[in-house]
Amino acid sequence: MSFNLTTSIELQAGAQIVAFDSSTREKSYRVELTDGRHFQINEKLYHILDTLRNAWTLPALAAEFQQRTGQTIAIDQLQQLAAQLVEQGVVIETGQTAVEPTKAADTPTAYLGLHYRRDLLSPAVLAPFARLLQGCFNRGVATILVALIAGAHILAYREMGFPPNLDMEAISWPLLYAVILVSILFHELGHLAACHRWNCPHGPLGFGLYFFNPVFYVDVTAAWRLTRQQRAIVDLGGIYIQLLFAPLALALFWVTNDPTYLLIIAVIDLVLIGNLEPFMKLDGYWLLSDLTGVPNLHARTGEAAKHFLTWALWRLGVRKVAPAPSAFSQWSGLVRTVLFVYFGISIALWPVLIVAMLPMMLDAVMTYPALWQSAFSALVEASVNGDGGAAFTALSDLFIPTLTVLNTAFLFKIAWNRNRKNRQAKVRQNLQLQPA
Repeated sequence: MSFNLTTSIELQAGAQIVAFDSSTREKSYRVELTDGRHFQINEKLYHILDTLRNAWTLPALAAEFQQRTGQTIAIDQLQQLAAQLVEQGVVIETGQTAVEPTKAADTPTAYLGLHYRRDLLSPAVLAPFARLLQGCFNRGVATILVALIAGAHILAYREMGFPPNLDMEAISWPLLYAVILVSILFHELGHLAACHRWNCPHGPLGFGLYFFNPVFYVDVTAAWRLTRQQRAIVDLGGIYIQLLFAPLALALFWVTNDPTYLLIIAVIDLVLIGNLEPFMKLDGYWLLSDLTGVPNLHARTGEAAKHFLTWALWRLGVRKVAPAPSAFSQWSGLVRTVLFVYFGISIALWPVLIVAMLPMMLDAVMTYPALWQSAFSALVEASVNGDGGAAFTALSDLFIPTLTVLNTAFLFKIAWNRNRKNRQAKVRQNLQLQPA
């Protein structure tokens, strides 16, 4: 697609351009479209898009860009850029109706994405609850609550020891699971409450499957508009609010002497420690991304490693052409060091994890039919006898294997879809290379 010199273009209606706080030395901006898509752009493209809040022909746009920045841009480059922006739906030709974007399929496309997701509660329903928790993020209140959390942990672990030594036969497992589930819901509300602290909009709360785990999620995409420090607080907001269950559980233990409440504290701590690991897309991943100022951490570290390898081959004389400049050169030495360490641990960790997972996935798929049959028989028998405990045990036996089988199926589906798309792309490329 190309434009003649009399064609005028303008920014898509409803598109927003906001400053983006990243670790690059040059200013970064973020384009947010009404369909939920967003793009990170540099300052040069920002001036072009900001100018296109009004309609301009390409020669007039080039002249206006030069006046604003003191830089020149060739008309043919501007034509190519305009074609790309129209194709992506960022800008439209003046007088034309914006084309509705194709709705993204529900099927996942990333191995480390949500393999299944369904929204449960709308932003309007969640907002009043998030506002109630918003005060917990005031500096003075937060200082008191963090001290209370720390004190509760010290007293709780003095009661149960470290590692915890409790009478497991006295534990009420339904109570434990119920409180943990409620605490997880409050975890998600904590992220939203942090957003409300800085008047940042948020999306719905939903349920999904993420890499062999059931998870709740909230849409806080608009938090990218905040500063890095504010985004880090949003990342930690869920952990902070969930930890408030520790002093509450300790108080209930003192009243009831039920060790279930002490175990609740230990289980929440274990869940949150796992949540802080930075290699899966959990809170720890987003926290590291925001602290370093590097969005899309998995992709960026891979690109940085590829750039370093290309640079090393060029310096050794194996490659004749120097690598093109990349965002890697825009990062500080500290950020580059952190990401190299992160990448080094990742390439050591993931092969081990995959090798460990394959037998588990195969065993779950092969034994699942027999497991389902035995669990179903036990569930029927428990229902006939009115034995709620046995029924709960039968369902518990099915829970983890069912998640494993479902996620294995999703992973195979992703791999199948990717392979199919690659084959289709190769066919199209071969057709284009056919002689006329």
